[in-house]
Amino acid sequence: MRSFAITAAVICCATSLFAQIEQYTANPYEIPVSGSLYFDFGDHFMVADLNGDGAVDYLYRTPTHLRAYDHYSTGDALWAYEAAPLDTVNGSSFTVADIDGDFQTEVILLDDANIIHVVNGLTGIDEQICALDTIGDGLDDYQRGGYISVANLRGLGDRDIIVQTVDARSEVPEDEDKQYFYINRSLIAINLAEPRGADMQLWRVDQDRNTSDYYEGYWGQAHGAFFCADVDGDGLDEVVGGTFIDHDGTAQILTGYDDSWVIGVSTFVDHIDCISIGDYRQDIAGLEWVIAEEGSRSGHFNTVLLSQSGLIWKKTVDLFTTASEREPQNVCVGEFNDSYTGLEIWNRSRFSDDQHPWVYDNTGTRIADYQTANNTLPIGFNASGNGDGLEMIWTVDWDGSGMEYLAAKARHVHGHVGIFNAVNGSAVWTTMSNSNMQAKNVYVADVAGDSREEIVIFDMYDDKIKIYHNDESLTDTRPSKWDDPLYRRLKQNWSYYSPGSYTAREPVTLAIDVFLEGPYNGSDMSTTLKDNGYIPLTSPYIQDPRVVSSIPSGVVDWVLVELRRTAGGPAVVSRSAFLGSNGRIFTETNSTGVEMFVEKLYDYYIVVRHRNHLAVMSSSLLDMNSGSAAWDFTTGIGQCYGGDAANLGGGVYGMYSGDASGNGQVQNDDKNDYWKTQVGLSGYRSADFNLNGQVQNDDKNDLWKTNVGKGTQVSEY
Repeated sequence: MRSFAITAAVICCATSLFAQIEQYTANPYEIPVSGSLYFDFGDHFMVADLNGDGAVDYLYRTPTHLRAYDHYSTGDALWAYEAAPLDTVNGSSFTVADIDGDFQTEVILLDDANIIHVVNGLTGIDEQICALDTIGDGLDDYQRGGYISVANLRGLGDRDIIVQTVDARSEVPEDEDKQYFYINRSLIAINLAEPRGADMQLWRVDQDRNTSDYYEGYWGQAHGAFFCADVDGDGLDEVVGGTFIDHDGTAQILTGYDDSWVIGVSTFVDHIDCISIGDYRQDIAGLEWVIAEEGSRSGHFNTVLLSQSGLIWKKTVDLFTTASEREPQNVCVGEFNDSYTGLEIWNRSRFSDDQHPWVYDNTGTRIADYQTANNTLPIGFNASGNGDGLEMIWTVDWDGSGMEYLAAKARHVHGHVGIFNAVNGSAVWTTMSNSNMQAKNVYVADVAGDSREEIVIFDMYDDKIKIYHNDESLTDTRPSKWDDPLYRRLKQNWSYYSPGSYTAREPVTLAIDVFLEGPYNGSDMSTTLKDNGYIPLTSPYIQDPRVVSSIPSGVVDWVLVELRRTAGGPAVVSRSAFLGSNGRIFTETNSTGVEMFVEKLYDYYIVVRHRNHLAVMSSSLLDMNSGSAAWDFTTGIGQCYGGDAANLGGGVYGMYSGDASGNGQVQNDDKNDYWKTQVGLSGYRSADFNLNGQVQNDDKNDLWKTNVGKGTQVSEY
């Protein structure tokens, strides 16, 4: 494979969460492309920071290439990677992550020859190529790779991928033209860091590998990709659908879910049309998901709300006398009407001549319905007739008010895009002023960092990527959606039928106080690193390599905050933050604390890490149900798990210094391999144990020598 035209400067890190940046001045902001991006199948937009500048960049798969465009591109691609696309794909055929932990984003994509390509996100150059049929159990007859997404399966962050197979048979009888597309699907979890071959497979779950009449394993949506997220709040990802597949590949049938409507493979038509996942019932621990059933043969046309514990409710709409007209072909979930408790579930019928949406509250009570054919949509929105309605439907936070809407394109045509009130179908914003609009698809994400979301399309009329934003002024103090692991997952893990229904979650706010032994001066900590301009704008922690535009005053250094549910378990969420001279940890958007997105019905340990001090963990679990919690590590040795704290005098405690290697132990290699090679140097150095910007004898004699032999009680998962 070959790569073209690298136009971005090399930046030290390209895996940052997106910083708040200036909104586009043009509306829409247009990125011309060389050659048509037209693709008569699939959903191929994705965003990620590829060049490390803290701004979102754009990825789009074309008939011949995967193309990457800078946030402020004026037409030239960062790079274009040649790879044959996958036919009949309705979900993501590529994914983005720092898969090897080198502080550089990689793009991982599938091609039509069952090859996985790992491509450097900055340069577009190959880093690794491997064949699916050489991994683990390989591929069964008629299988090929279909979809791919990043996942955190081992507690190491986004270092793993999952591939979903599809059936590769092309000669299908006309009367069964959908049969093979819905079967022969397996999930293969892969560790790309392992040596090539069988060891790369972490686990495999098959839909029906034993050729029985039943889904004994993976049971996801029929014509689209799998959905994965940390459903049970343990810091590891699961796959959801009609079955629940844990991070280790253990599959279980869900309690109370009626699976009798699924018909045997020999006559298979019935299937799940779409999946939407989120924290839809905040009175229930963990995430929930909605599925829409199409039971053409069995007559099951249900909207079903599920959790890891099983069935919550299922409903068949009572609006229509003909059974097939009750099919809820699409689902979106959001805060569509604040007069109802909790979130609302929007459904869309499939009929082509009179699309009829309806809305449930989160208990399954129908609260609204309307018809698009009755001029609910603006006249002319859909060139094939407004009765066709909408497709590729997203939940969108358009105005920052807390009210959410639907973003969608005109169904069955390359035409207009609009934002609509989900409960009554009225238009909030459309592209109707552009009579030539030919939108091929639509993608929704916060690409400007102001916590509202923008609309990204590809316009076939003039071959341009266009980004529309809400240009009303907004003072918004909400934390970035990108800080939520669920949001990051959903903006990659999406498909035509299930674009994504993220609803803004309220984070927990933590007040955390801690001292570092090195810079502690008897009352507070010195800020010499900040005063001399040594602290980098990019956090040094691979778990959250955040980019900021400036370092606030009064900062001692970067630290990493983690929340974990068990003392020895993985981090559920990690957040780079600043440590102030008074011991308070704070973020670039919150001067008094740290906001983190977790399931509030669970309890968590707080962990604080520093690059050359030993990590500490709270000695007990903290209740997050109120939305806030506080922990002070400085007031006593009992505040630290295992009594893991340095006595700083005067009843004050802090984190031990001297761990230059960051391996959790103060050992001889911290002196021999780090201090000896850095002594006499200035700047941001790992052997600068007192954080005064100089590596000197006192770093060795006053700190390393005093602490050698000590180790943290905070285990690595």
